[in-house]
Amino acid sequence: MCSLPKKPPSIPDLVIAHDYLIQMGGAERVVASMLRKHVGAPVYTSAVRREGLLPEFERADLRISWMQRIPGINQNFKHFYALYPQAFHSFGVVKATAAWVSASTFAKCLRFSPGTARILYCHSPSRFLWDTPSYLQTEIGSRMGRKLVEATLPGLRGLDRRAAARFDVIVANSHSVRRRIRASYGMDAEVIHPPVDLSRFSISGQPPGDYFLILSRLVGYKAIDRAVRAFSATKRRLVIIGEGPDEARLKRMAGPNV
Repeated sequence: MCSLPKKPPSIPDLVIAHDYLIQMGGAERVVASMLRKHVGAPVYTSAVRREGLLPEFERADLRISWMQRIPGINQNFKHFYALYPQAFHSFGVVKATAAWVSASTFAKCLRFSPGTARILYCHSPSRFLWDTPSYLQTEIGSRMGRKLVEATLPGLRGLDRRAAARFDVIVANSHSVRRRIRASYGMDAEVIHPPVDLSRFSISGQPPGDYFLILSRLVGYKAIDRAVRAFSATKRRLVIIGEGPDEARLKRMAGPNV
């Protein structure tokens, strides 16, 4: 079994980083599971929404950037996309034996001392950077707004690619994400699927209902509109549970059986 190199007492064995702790989705549950195994590890992040935090984050040593002080950051965190690289740079050089960075945007811009072993757990290359047309179409209603965002993207793509290249190991959460990493960064990744707490689920013993079910945040890139259109064209029932900025649009296109 390999062991970590010896270190001065002031340097932590492990530091964790994550883009932001504003919405508690699947990516945040991955980080929470890491914290359960490494209690006390510092967590670097850009901003935190205190309401609704998972218990692991309520007890964690959170290191939060200056973006926390931006008015409306919890409601409009996507609007400040260009500031996240600077927010993670503002932490300076973080010293640690190992760093585990969970990212789909710019947490990978956090800088580490030369001897730090660096692992990137990539939930997806940033969708607004690498899947731009379809992402912006659902996230920004104004054509002029989309044009303004697109003008900033070439520089951010280069920064994102350079940040990913600084890691010793890249881990993808699925084979689909592994293919996206190859296409976006030109790098290969190991696949480690996210953990699932099976104790939360049980077989009811009741016969299945006469409907199909989707549980999800209602955001454009989840492509729930494809299911809504498909089921609205049939008589089969579809039940959707979730909330998010795409909810009103989905309801407008839904047939009476959705």
